[in-house]
Amino acid sequence: MKKVIIMGIVTVSLLLNNCQMKLPEESDLPSWSVTLEVPLLEKAITLDELLDDSLIVSIPYGTSGDSIYAYEDEVEIEKVEVGDQLNIGDIEQSFTQSVDDVTVDGSTKHYSSQLEEVGVDPVGENVSSELGKISLNNTDSESTDPILLTDIIDLSGVLEGETAIISSETSFPTIYREITFDNFSNAEFTSGELVINIVNNLVIELGAPVTIRLLDADSSVIYGSDGDSAKAEWTAGIQSNNSAMEIISLTGKTLPGTVILKITGVVCGSGPQDIVNNETTRNSSFVVQVQANDLEVSSAKAIIPEQTVDTTGVITLVESDNKVQTAKIKEGTLAINITNNLPIDANLDLTISSIDVSEDVGKQAFHKIIPLMANQSSNNAYSLTDNLLVMDVNDQKVEYSYQIITIDTDPNKVLVSETDGVIVDISLYGGNPGEEITFSAFEGKVCQDPIIEEGEIDVTSGSKITSATVSSGSMTILIRNNVNLTEIGIPHITLNIPEFRDPSGNSIHEVRDLYPEPNTTIVSIDLIGCTLLPNTVDVSVDSFTQNITYNTEVIIPSDEIASYNLLGAIDVDIDVSDLTFSSVTGFFNQDAIVEENTIEIDDETKIEEAMISSGDLVLTVINNVGAIATVNFTVNEIVKKTDNTPFQYTINLGSGTEPVVHTIPLRSYKIQLPIGDLSMNQEINYTSIVNLPSDEAMTLTFGNEINVKVQLKDLAFSRVTGYIDTVIVDIDSIEQDIDALPEELEGINLTNVDIILDFDTNIGVPVELNLMLVSFNDKGDTSRSKIHQNITSNPRVIIPNAADLINIKPRKIIAYGSASVGGTGTVSTDQYVGGTMYITVPMEMEILENAEININPKLVQEDIPEELESIKLYSKMDNKFEFGGDLEVLAAKDTVYFEEGSVISPDTLAIFHLLPDSFFTDVIYLDESKFLLFQDSLYIKAKVKLLGLRDENDNIIPSRLLKSDSLAIQLYGSIKGLIDLKGNDN
Repeated sequence: MKKVIIMGIVTVSLLLNNCQMKLPEESDLPSWSVTLEVPLLEKAITLDELLDDSLIVSIPYGTSGDSIYAYEDEVEIEKVEVGDQLNIGDIEQSFTQSVDDVTVDGSTKHYSSQLEEVGVDPVGENVSSELGKISLNNTDSESTDPILLTDIIDLSGVLEGETAIISSETSFPTIYREITFDNFSNAEFTSGELVINIVNNLVIELGAPVTIRLLDADSSVIYGSDGDSAKAEWTAGIQSNNSAMEIISLTGKTLPGTVILKITGVVCGSGPQDIVNNETTRNSSFVVQVQANDLEVSSAKAIIPEQTVDTTGVITLVESDNKVQTAKIKEGTLAINITNNLPIDANLDLTISSIDVSEDVGKQAFHKIIPLMANQSSNNAYSLTDNLLVMDVNDQKVEYSYQIITIDTDPNKVLVSETDGVIVDISLYGGNPGEEITFSAFEGKVCQDPIIEEGEIDVTSGSKITSATVSSGSMTILIRNNVNLTEIGIPHITLNIPEFRDPSGNSIHEVRDLYPEPNTTIVSIDLIGCTLLPNTVDVSVDSFTQNITYNTEVIIPSDEIASYNLLGAIDVDIDVSDLTFSSVTGFFNQDAIVEENTIEIDDETKIEEAMISSGDLVLTVINNVGAIATVNFTVNEIVKKTDNTPFQYTINLGSGTEPVVHTIPLRSYKIQLPIGDLSMNQEINYTSIVNLPSDEAMTLTFGNEINVKVQLKDLAFSRVTGYIDTVIVDIDSIEQDIDALPEELEGINLTNVDIILDFDTNIGVPVELNLMLVSFNDKGDTSRSKIHQNITSNPRVIIPNAADLINIKPRKIIAYGSASVGGTGTVSTDQYVGGTMYITVPMEMEILENAEININPKLVQEDIPEELESIKLYSKMDNKFEFGGDLEVLAAKDTVYFEEGSVISPDTLAIFHLLPDSFFTDVIYLDESKFLLFQDSLYIKAKVKLLGLRDENDNIIPSRLLKSDSLAIQLYGSIKGLIDLKGNDN
């Protein structure tokens, strides 16, 4: 189109200058450069324009006389009255006045049944233990004095140094030598041997034969019990420097402590021998060595080494029906009386394997070592309490064993005989001699007579009952078997209570097996329908007691091996609950029936005084007694408003059973109550007095009663003084549009926002405000502020975080909530809560990083040369705001490109820096990449990105919008282009 316009201009020029003009060639066409100035944007931003709303006002700021803009609004909160909320719910209570007052209080009877004491008769055993064969220690080897050659051969006829011949079998004279035994002075041997050894140091052969006989001190030959002499004989010669041994049996022989050896015999029995008579020959000799071994004596005076006497035995218990297998001894004594007839000290090492002294697992038999002094008696008694007696249940014997161990008498010799001994007397008895051994725990067979218990249970009531049919009540019998230790040999119990009869006329009769604890036997008996026939005991003319009886029989099996705790018991608890009756026959002594009770006000409001504005007290009486009666009803806490007299009302009853209903209005009354513990219900006390006919013998049932129902209905109050439970007064929702804040200001936070509610209330108790303020904006963002405050003591409510409610740029703010009225004081129905909400928002704000002012796009429609040589953008800016920023100049072919989220983004033509509170101009050259944007119509949009104030620490300083602030922006472009007709089409 531009080409057509240009060609038209050229054609017209040619026609005007030359009518016969020659058409030019293309090469003759001209070209030239033109410069166009294109206005792009001119905008003045003033606060009057941004804040164009009647709610935006200017308020004084500082001392310089300047003003700051602020948003102010005022909203009334409508008054809300307490109204009809001062009331309490209906209260209803029923009671009866009649024979259902005839009851038997529950009672419990406890008794224990124990097994008879289980024991065994005392027993004893006297045992004499002889020493028996006595062993002596081997003697040391004793040698005789040497027997010289000159003692047995005469060399007097042989010169010194000459040789002499000793003939074969040359006899030598009888030689006597003594041997003394250190370990006995005299001994009668039952066994043993005397070892005799001849050591030949002669220069010639000794023997054979050689005979040695044992002689007593008086040189008489010692003979044994076999009649043989005590001798030893060597039948073979003993060569020089050799020895030979023979043994003499000591069995049946008696030796003194010193024995004479009678030595006879020959030398050179094998043939003659030559000897030289010199000192060596003459001093050659032989000796006899004697040693006694393996010695046992029947009596002796000797050094007696340790001797041991073993004794075992049993003590058989007296025949009894109680058979012990294992029994823990409750009372028991072991007495050991010992007479030591030995001349030797000894120890008696006693073990009774039938007595277990260990309570741990594994048996530990009774064991004692008792020292015995020579030829003295010893009496010892040991308590067996808590020890176990262990026996074969089919062989009731106590097994024992002991050793008598003598003390070695070395170095003393004592005279002792094998018939010497120790007498041991073993006795088992209870706490004292002659008493039974008793047990605390028992395993075995017991034989017990039945255990019988009898007793009474009190069922005295205010009436003398001859018979009564139970309508409610039960009997529970708990039986705890603390006797049996296992479930073997369990007893069984039979229980009878004859005074309770079931509908068939049978008395209570229960039989149970009694398993041991923790298996408590529980017998539950429902007494409903049973007849009570109590026993009556007249104490005096006007006094009596009544009771029921019980008897139990416990049978213990006697044919089973079982374990029992004999210290335990079979505990029986008979628990009879409270008894009520459907009918009672007897004598009743009832004067006026007085019912004093309370009506509880289960309400959190605690009344000191409440003026009743409406409501009724309803009395409903049903006379089932069948007699004329009068009911006098009094309520002390409900009093007349005029004179404070208590509520009183009388109802006269006929003999009919139809309900009698009396409704008494209470609007002329008030309620007066003491206030105590606020956590406790308050009580209205009433008294009902019923007068019945005189006493007489009768049969009454539980239908024979006067039923009274008390109702407090529809109570409401005009004024209440006391502690008022929370009454919720709903505050009507307040909805306030907020449309005066400028949309152009994005990314700012207002810093000094006040939302204040001033409440007005005349309620005489504390009023707790619960209020929620919610702000909404068009983006769907919300901000909330919750307030809880006692507006009685402080009626001004300052909304916290009010700036948060405003800074989301809301379209509206909604306030809703309630006032909780409660506490100590007085409240009337016409008292109210009202108030006013004030909103003040000074334009004092923090400018954030994303703060900006958007200016609507403008269409630029100018004829722009096709061939552009340069484009310059000029800006003139007069900024009177105290903040600066950047002015971005954006260009797009369509305004939708400027919208957030657009697929195609606008082009940024230039960015001009905006300085605070200053006037300045600037120019920016566009590069060729932007030229194409100007080839057609173009939309220009300006966006001011704000830059707030900051302190030296780079902290944001709030900026203010003062009344005199404005921002004037003028943008235009200088476009230089080439118009070249040569290149245009014809």
